[in-house]
Amino acid sequence: MKKNLIILFCILLMSQLTLNAQERFPIKGTVIGLDSAALAGAKLSLKQSQTQTIADARGNFVLISHFPIDTITIEYIGYATQTLPVSAAKRSPFIFRLTGNAQTLEEVTVQTGYQSVSREKATGSYAQVSNHLFNEQVGTTVLARLDGIANGLTVDKKRANAFSTGIMIRGLSTIGGPKDPLIVLDNFPYDGDLDNINPNDVESITLLKDAAAAAIWGTRAGNGVIVITTKKGHFNQPVSIDFSSNISRVSKPDIWNTKPISSSDYIDVEEFLYGKGFYNSNINSIVRPALSPVVELLIKKTNGQISAAEADAKIDALRKVDVRNDFAKYIYSPAVLQQYALNLRGGSQNISWLLSGGYDHNISDLSATLRRISLRSENTIRFSAALQLTA
Repeated sequence: MKKNLIILFCILLMSQLTLNAQERFPIKGTVIGLDSAALAGAKLSLKQSQTQTIADARGNFVLISHFPIDTITIEYIGYATQTLPVSAAKRSPFIFRLTGNAQTLEEVTVQTGYQSVSREKATGSYAQVSNHLFNEQVGTTVLARLDGIANGLTVDKKRANAFSTGIMIRGLSTIGGPKDPLIVLDNFPYDGDLDNINPNDVESITLLKDAAAAAIWGTRAGNGVIVITTKKGHFNQPVSIDFSSNISRVSKPDIWNTKPISSSDYIDVEEFLYGKGFYNSNINSIVRPALSPVVELLIKKTNGQISAAEADAKIDALRKVDVRNDFAKYIYSPAVLQQYALNLRGGSQNISWLLSGGYDHNISDLSATLRRISLRSENTIRFSAALQLTA
């Protein structure tokens, strides 16, 4: 009898579970984008029920849930993925509005300085430096942040001067002609000093590295093209404020790493050369070139201006002097690099704007000071879909 009751209880329990598993809660709705357009092909899935579907041409969908309350996930290319709870008790259809994902859109766009094309349609050899990668370094200049992070770009700091940036793209392209690549800033060739561009205003950089760039920019692109795109405001964007600051402290250079000749050995060489007449031309020259303290003491000793014992005592004192101690104490100091940047941008239906400012204050290990204040303002007015004015 007891065994029969247990069997009956198990049958009733399994029947109840089967009935619960067969419960179906339809969830209906529509998926739209920022401009209220239907997002056909959007993928929707329920976490607990393990069901999924695809939105039709009008963005409509129907999902079957096995639970009164479930979690829905909506995915669409170019938009941020949304995950939120839904209740089957809601009788009216759901309306899900997805927001744009700027990072996803940026990853499939290549700037040529003439137009923006998708990565699949871009021809030629290029390298793209995103805003995240560009800001991994905290250099004061655009060139300092590009060094070492862009494929095919070499920075020859020995060649950099007032007439050359020292930049090479894909190696040396000419022997006698100009070697610098073309710089394109916001779709216009830039002939100014690259150090005047605030790196905190840069959104992305694209390097055009082959002959395909010459089809756009002509012979000036023979050494490659660096396309710099700055940050801009966007239409229908709420006001956003970005502030960044960084302070870097660089220790004194390790001048003890080198192993030069000791002061005592160097003085021995000077005494040997003096005895052989090596310094006679400088001593008798009417130009009177500078001589070392040891040579001056040897001259006074020879002329009888000081006694030999006094000269030897002073020379022995100089043997204990290491000039690196004086450089470390009086010449070198820790370098301090400071950067501050403030960026405000926003936009309405037909107007977008951006206002940014930056302040840089660097003190090198030799106490050389660099100060830079940069201000930038950009406003765009959209008169129609085909006409815009940017100032």
